[in-house]
Formats: sequence, structure tokens, C-alpha cells
Amino acid sequence: MEWDNESIVKQIQTGQGNRQELLERLWTDNLGLIRKIIHRLTGLQYGYPPDREDFEDLEQQAFIGIMDSVQHYDSTRASENKASRPHRHRLRPDMSPLKKSKGKERIRE
Repeated sequence: MEWDNESIVKQIQTGQGNRQELLERLWTDNLGLIRKIIHRLTGLQYGYPPDREDFEDLEQQAFIGIMDSVQHYDSTRASENKASRPHRHRLRPDMSPLKKSKGKERIRE
């Protein structure tokens, strides 16, 4: 059985296997990348006490995004898109980098 992201998503969509276990596998397989992206976009540090709550909130948002992506993923369109156009990242406006401030609160740029 394959365990790449695409095959896990297909299994979830077709009802093969335990949905909860497959979502957990998808999450754990991508958690390092998710944490790296959060750090690069915000400057927050995983596990660092002043940043812990904000970081965990962003991790939760990422998990919701993964669940939404699983629901809307179309493998036929994915193969077309890979071949026809370059990969581009788009950020939502509310994901702008945060400035570090002297106080506990952070300020959006």
C-alpha cells in the first residue's frame, strides 16, 4: 500500500481504510513542512513559550486546510495543472508576517 499524500487522499475519498487514521497519517507526514511554513511566514518558534499559543493556533488552521483540501482534491485536475503551469504559492491576507514587538502581542505588517 502506498503512503504518499495523493494515495492517502484517494483512500479517504473512496472510503477505503479508517478515515481518522488516514487523516492522522496525512497530518504527521506533513507536520514538519507545516511548521517550517508557519515559522517562515510569521517568525514564530515551535515550542517557544511566548509563541506557543499562536503557533498552535496556526497548526490548527493548517489541519483544517488539509481537511478541506482532502474534500476538494481532484486527481484528474492535479495532473493537468502540474504539466500546464508552474507552481505558485498564494497567501491569504490574514497570513501576513508578524512583527515582533516588545510586549506579548504581535503586530501585522
